[in-house]
Amino acid sequence: MADKKESALGAVTDFAQARVLDANGASKNIDKATMASVLAEASKSLFMIPTITDVTDFNLVTDIGIHGVDFYQKANSPFPSTYTGTLIVIRNSYGQFHQIALAASKICYRRRTSSGTWDEWLTISAT
Repeated sequence: MADKKESALGAVTDFAQARVLDANGASKNIDKATMASVLAEASKSLFMIPTITDVTDFNLVTDIGIHGVDFYQKANSPFPSTYTGTLIVIRNSYGQFHQIALAASKICYRRRTSSGTWDEWLTISAT
């Protein structure tokens, strides 16, 4: 079969094999079942929240992002009797960090001023 330009190829709704590039850039074929498995595995990481496992003090958590955390009996925890939850950390243009903590249908918020002092946790009503 002669090579064709991509613009000359027709569209398909099903396939037995697809052409892919391997890690070295070489062209390879992959079957439909293998491609489905690879895509399913890759899509899992799109919706996973990374878990911070080494939190000892919430005053030290300033990595910007959405994190899974263990709140239980940690220093400056908004929920010291709750095991797991989510912590959202953002930083504004004034150098202030904001933490939003979510666990067991509770939401708390606090900020760290540009001088480095954290405000107390405030509970936000979710009703």
